Amino acid sequence: MRYFEFNKQEYYALIAVEDCENAKEKAFEVYAEQVAGNSIEEVKLEGEPKQLDKFHALCRYIVDVKDEDDNNKISELIDEFTSATKTTLLLIDRDLVRYLGAN
Repeated sequence: MRYFEFNKQEYYALIAVEDCENAKEKAFEVYAEQVAGNSIEEVKLEGEPKQLDKFHALCRYIVDVKDEDDNNKISELIDEFTSATKTTLLLIDRDLVRYLGAN
């Protein structure tokens, strides 16, 4: 898996993508479809995602999820993170989640 952190866009996201030649392009696609953006090109104009190694992506995942709900056990979070074998959205901006939940 390859991990891409979108932190230059309007909403934060951490996306896991199956390791392939066009992984970054797939990450842009997932962001545009599942997070925000009218098009892949629009998301690209906002900036390049930062590619994280697995360790740093896992740390970011644990910190963010634990911050949201301290009852989560780290071992369970590690299992959730490592069970991702297909392209998936791991983290999404809390403000976007709140906005979507209110509407």
